[in-house]
Amino acid sequence: MGFAAKKKFGQHFLKNISVVKKIVKALELEPDEVVFEIGPGKGVLTAELLKTKARVVAVEKDRDLIPILQERFGDNKNFELINSDILDFDPRPLIISYQSLSFKVCGNLPFYISGMILELILERWCEKPRLAVFMLQKEVCQKLLAKSGKMTILGVINQLLADFKLLFYVPKESFSPKPKVDAGVLKIVPKKTDIFYKNLGLKEFIKAGFSHPRKFLLNNLSQKTSFDKEKINRAFLKLKISEKLRPEDLEKEIWSKLHGFLVEKHL
Repeated sequence: MGFAAKKKFGQHFLKNISVVKKIVKALELEPDEVVFEIGPGKGVLTAELLKTKARVVAVEKDRDLIPILQERFGDNKNFELINSDILDFDPRPLIISYQSLSFKVCGNLPFYISGMILELILERWCEKPRLAVFMLQKEVCQKLLAKSGKMTILGVINQLLADFKLLFYVPKESFSPKPKVDAGVLKIVPKKTDIFYKNLGLKEFIKAGFSHPRKFLLNNLSQKTSFDKEKINRAFLKLKISEKLRPEDLEKEIWSKLHGFLVEKHL
């Protein structure tokens, strides 16, 4: 297949078949179960997914890849190909047509939009997948897996929405063309929560807290939110949060509690 990867789509095609097999195994697919594959590329992962007899819905933005995928898998009754940008894609009509609200998602995500794809799936999709297995940039994996003491804004926001587990790292030599950095594969289980809808302003509050990661959290919140410093001090005291605490040190669960206390008018 003489197809040249396009830099504008962040295309780095996975060529290591052992990695592909590990991804499919982690999905624990059953026959007729629906799985959405984001960015199937030339179909290396797609072929392995179809061996499980699952219903594979491949969402590919690059129209030049559509005939390649159609030629390879078009005769398979369990294969459906959608030419769409994943950021504009709504899975609900297809899920309903399959008479099942249970589905999984996988993909070798373009590094430059991986954060937007996570936000799409964990927050904006009306129906959440039971499970997702994604290939991401190694550094992004580490930020998503961060613990208090080395917490990141990406970690806090996403860990409130899902549980993340590192399956393994993938060297850059496993891709063609070879990217500049290594990748990692994460298993993601979305939580049954609407935390950012029920707590309006929470995400912006977290972003304000991390506006200067090396400064004290108290100062960041007093400077970047509408809450006055005295009220923030009272909330810190009530939750036993040190005034010298930096945003990276706060446990993820405490962010919503702190925000909740601050929006209470009687505090």
